Amino acid sequence: MKPKTKREKKKQTKSTTGDRQQLSARLLQAPVRVAQQQVYLTMEEHTYHTYYQYLHSGNYPDGLNKEEKRDVRKKCEQFCVQDEYLMHKQRRNGEVQLRQVLMKADVSRVVKACHEGFGGAHMGRDKTVAMNIAKSQIRQKRNYDKRHTDEVVVTRVETDGETITEEEIETRPEKLPGILVTNKENLQAVYKYMDDDAVATLYATIKAKQDDIPGAWVCQECAEITADGREVVECESCYEWYHTACLGSAENFMASWSCYKCIPTQNEISFKDF
Repeated sequence: MKPKTKREKKKQTKSTTGDRQQLSARLLQAPVRVAQQQVYLTMEEHTYHTYYQYLHSGNYPDGLNKEEKRDVRKKCEQFCVQDEYLMHKQRRNGEVQLRQVLMKADVSRVVKACHEGFGGAHMGRDKTVAMNIAKSQIRQKRNYDKRHTDEVVVTRVETDGETITEEEIETRPEKLPGILVTNKENLQAVYKYMDDDAVATLYATIKAKQDDIPGAWVCQECAEITADGREVVECESCYEWYHTACLGSAENFMASWSCYKCIPTQNEISFKDF
């Protein structure tokens, strides 16, 4: 058989690429069921919802075929339901540890959260501030970081209509985000989510922070005040401040930044002049 020339090989490659493009076009025009199946496989919250329903009641969600049900049973071997929580089994150092994945209260809002973004920008700036000031009783449990538990509090308020109480307000001035001192519009927006005692407690804590600004605005890296003339940056997630010199060369940073505690791999900074 005569070997193919370079031109023939190139023509064959172009034909294969065209076939792939036609196949992609047909897939995009496929029935709705294909799209729904893709959502089921890619949306983590939908999957957790399915696992919770199966483990809690033994029932499958409507619309699953035999293969999908078998997949759910197999995947559920890695999960369990404990105290109304969906827990993920993780093996570390030869021991099985449980990590919370989904609360029972979250199940009813899963579909909405998938489209709007859990704890994201759709909640508005005022609710982002609420995340930073609200304390959750769950915070005392292990394996929960501050941002996660604060999201639980805000989500509970938003979805269940509950009010933030005095016990859930941060009372340590140094832990309050600086934006509460400098931006009163956000503060007023947060009040509507609290009862009267919570508002009074928050106001007193903010007043204490306001009276001692130099002590409250400290670099989280070196623990020295940030009003010393050196260039500083603010984490847009937790509102804590850092000297740029403590983080490295400012030439490597861009406009928007979250600290390593919030986003360990992010390396971008926003600047503030005093």
